[in-house]
Amino acid sequence: MLFLHTWKYVISGQKTQNRRLVQEGDYAVVDEADPDRPILKVIRTADAGVPKPLYEVGKTYSVQPGLAKKTVGNIRLTAIRRERLQDLTEAEILKELPITSMEEGISDAQWALRTFMATWNIMNSEPGTRWEDNPEVWVLEFEPALKAAPKKRSSFGKFSLKS
Repeated sequence: MLFLHTWKYVISGQKTQNRRLVQEGDYAVVDEADPDRPILKVIRTADAGVPKPLYEVGKTYSVQPGLAKKTVGNIRLTAIRRERLQDLTEAEILKELPITSMEEGISDAQWALRTFMATWNIMNSEPGTRWEDNPEVWVLEFEPALKAAPKKRSSFGKFSLKS
């Protein structure tokens, strides 16, 4: 996953939430056995009708500071929910953007919200996607994760037994 402006907070464990726009063709797969029906994964149906998994609870994702940039860490998705962008609480904005206020008399949460709103509008400038449009978003909750070590391959190579 790309975290252009906040990847250092992600790999340090300070940032534990991220909001991504719900797009046409997105749908949630829920746990039918659970009465609360938590979202287990988000799938996007492409123009050709081919479903593509976007996010899945329990899965580990690489953290990248930009397109085609080297992985700098990993996160494990712990929960997904769908809500309106402006439904952020003060506690959640600090999970989304854990920064310290630069102005006296302004709380960290107020400063983070101002910064988040400005950054969101820079990255999402199309009508219907801006902060003031209050679009629907996927809220991704995550934690830092160590990437599982690759399975070791046998060092014997090809051989045959002759009797």
